[in-house]
Amino acid sequence: MTASLPRPARVAAAVGAAALLVLLGTACQRPVDAPSGSAAPAASAQEAGDDATPLDACALLPADQVEDLIGPNDGGVATSAPGSNGGGCVWTNEENYYSVSIDCGQTGTAVDGELPPWEPALGPEVPLPDGMREFGSNSGSVQFVADTRDCLTQVVRSASGGDLDAAVVLARQIRDEL
Repeated sequence: MTASLPRPARVAAAVGAAALLVLLGTACQRPVDAPSGSAAPAASAQEAGDDATPLDACALLPADQVEDLIGPNDGGVATSAPGSNGGGCVWTNEENYYSVSIDCGQTGTAVDGELPPWEPALGPEVPLPDGMREFGSNSGSVQFVADTRDCLTQVVRSASGGDLDAAVVLARQIRDEL
């Protein structure tokens, strides 16, 4: 299935989705903040009680599941930050620019198992089931907590936006696995 928009519009939509993912990914990779008014540095992966080995996010989804979502793809490209025990992965179908993305922050980025406070500059907060929330209007992105990690998943299966329902299914699966 191909998108109904001309190729330049599809490329622009894919670039826009990729830019959103980069912004979302940097939000999830942030370290745990020091207490207010404290000069203490943010907690490292070692201080959080976990080693600094990045999470292999590409191993969180079976290849056939990703192919069912977006068709033939590149097999996943890791997007883990150096020195972080968080991890991410992006699978892309180069023919139609559909994609599946996962980004899980470091251990401790979801303090007390809670999502960080919503940033009003992002627009209205849209709560989803199981303590999740939509991250970006019509982006197909879901922010959720897995263990003590602030995570995002995104499924893009059209040139006009993401598939929020599919992203919620993946978020539950990833949450249960971690």
